[in-house]
Amino acid sequence: MRLVFAVLAAFLLWGAPEAEGESLRGAVVEDHTGRPVIFAGIRVYESGRRPALSGPLMADLSGRFQTPELPPGDYEVEAYQQDFLPTVIRARVPGPPVTLRVAKLGAIWGRVLDVEGRPNPGARILVLYKPAQGLVLQPFGIPIAVNRDGQFRAGGLPPGEYAVAVMNAAPGGSGLYYYPRNERPQFFSFSGGEQYSGVEFRLPPVPRFRLSGALDAPPDDGRAIAALYWAEQPLLPMASSRISARGEFILDQIPPGEYLLAAIRPTYGFGAQGGMLSPEDILGMARVKVERDQDGIRLSPPARRSITLSLGSVSVQPPAGCPAVAQITLAPVQPPGAGERVEAEVAYGRAAPLSGVLPGRYRPIAMLSEGCFLSSPALLEVGEAQSNVFTLELAPAGSVSGRIKGGDAAQAERAVVVLVPAPNPSGVPAAAQIATPDSNGRYSFEGLRPGYYRLSLRSPDPNGRTRWFPPLSQTLEIEIPAGAAIEADLDLAPLRYR
Repeated sequence: MRLVFAVLAAFLLWGAPEAEGESLRGAVVEDHTGRPVIFAGIRVYESGRRPALSGPLMADLSGRFQTPELPPGDYEVEAYQQDFLPTVIRARVPGPPVTLRVAKLGAIWGRVLDVEGRPNPGARILVLYKPAQGLVLQPFGIPIAVNRDGQFRAGGLPPGEYAVAVMNAAPGGSGLYYYPRNERPQFFSFSGGEQYSGVEFRLPPVPRFRLSGALDAPPDDGRAIAALYWAEQPLLPMASSRISARGEFILDQIPPGEYLLAAIRPTYGFGAQGGMLSPEDILGMARVKVERDQDGIRLSPPARRSITLSLGSVSVQPPAGCPAVAQITLAPVQPPGAGERVEAEVAYGRAAPLSGVLPGRYRPIAMLSEGCFLSSPALLEVGEAQSNVFTLELAPAGSVSGRIKGGDAAQAERAVVVLVPAPNPSGVPAAAQIATPDSNGRYSFEGLRPGYYRLSLRSPDPNGRTRWFPPLSQTLEIEIPAGAAIEADLDLAPLRYR
């Protein structure tokens, strides 16, 4: 094994372009241990977030990296690795080597059992993060299925506070049951590297129900399958059953919840999430809410709908830095391959009608200029209505800057300001940003997506052992509205946080 790693490291170093001029050097270390993060990915950007390197770059076995020759100027360096929070720092060429301390993502381990201590495999775990300013809890990522032993792992948690709950635990198949109890949920705090275990739910057994029905138009060859997908996680089927030659199906032992019921042809191939489908493979589809046994469900081929898209904001004109026309893509959130991507050019303030769109959920993706963001909605639901009207809200970037006060010159020279975005419902961690004060003791972060952030000031010791990502009690929660320039001074000696 050591020989394999040595050969791989030698290949990476030998294959890297020889730096004939100035190159950017640095290292990536784990924030809470100081250990090198081997094979961390490295991205280097010029101003405007244009990639400065033509190919990938990777840290070596010591966590160190070196870029090819780069023109003199200012750059942003991003380090990323599975199970770590992506982190961006500014660097200058020519300049000293940079060190990126990256926070390890956290995890919560536990079990869901019934009142007699037996596994409760029909349950689903929902992770919720605690927003700033006392706002209501928000889901983080997609719910998690427990295994047949009732065990679960909720991983990939960036800095923040989280609660965990079991879905569909209440009688009738609705509601949430928080750990350890609904009256007072426990919040798990993460600043990097925390692992919580022993989270055990003791709940009544989840009831199971039976679904049956038929296809309105059975296929001529009689080959079809009824598959039940969880509506919030339509990637893997919860249950499946062969459809008879007469188009009839039965699905049994189904836990409560909302599902997408689809009649599909046998798959033509396989991908990362299992069998792949095409729109022509969908023989019938319906959303069902399972709270009791249901018979006589009819599945018909999904009828295509007309939708209308437009770009908007709080102003009549496009926000500053936002384009008047943008390319919009609607990516289907459906069983793998069962939907079609919808693409359109949409003008600000003008309705763009589109026809032939399959019902379902779509995630909007917009090609926007730097400093402009698609703020809402995160998902579009194309429903049974003949016409579905959606306005995609645009928002200009915000910024935060301030002055470092107090402390001596040596402390100010070593100080770093850390900005961590609040967790977002997608469950994909957004990159933390690191800034160092200039000669006048000022720092700044530009081009920020509107939303909530945690801001902290750190003064590492000369040996570099101080963590960049402190406990949450030592961070300042701030909101950056669209287009706003926030001023936030930070006190270095003694370090004080509000």
